Amino acid sequence: MSDNHEVVIGIAASLYASRATDDALRAEPNLEALANEAWDLYFKLQRAVSESYGEASARANLGELPSVERSVGMSDLGDAADKLSSAMHTLVTSPGDLRSRVHGAWTSIHTLRPDDLPGAVGEEFGGIYAELTRYGETAPGMGTVHGTLERLSDADVQVLAERIWKLHEAVRDLDV
Repeated sequence: MSDNHEVVIGIAASLYASRATDDALRAEPNLEALANEAWDLYFKLQRAVSESYGEASARANLGELPSVERSVGMSDLGDAADKLSSAMHTLVTSPGDLRSRVHGAWTSIHTLRPDDLPGAVGEEFGGIYAELTRYGETAPGMGTVHGTLERLSDADVQVLAERIWKLHEAVRDLDV
């Protein structure tokens, strides 16, 4: 397990422990939302350390930073392509409004990281992630993606759906 995964697990454990009492009164905590929030906090911490102290310090203190420069193997691309195909299926065939379908599509690809994809494709995935987590939660346990999608305009949600589709197309065109 990489150092950054250990940091995220620590963040998730802290979030879980801090909310355990409140959540026990209501119901079981939403573990997927906690995991997503832990990754969100990790990337925000990583970005802040990189901006304040430089990438070398962030790497030394938080583990290896994801890098779009690393070599992406065919198994990585194959996994990414499968997840993006699932996301497209959700986006096109799931019931509900576009907002809920974008959320469902994100659920299919949220475990990808920018360094799972080569160059500009990975950077675009990072951009989609940044847009989907721009605003944060609207209610405890709902997750940052859900909270952000609630706040985005219909036009912005449409743009996100198109960006996910274009990401899918870009990975497919890599001849995975």
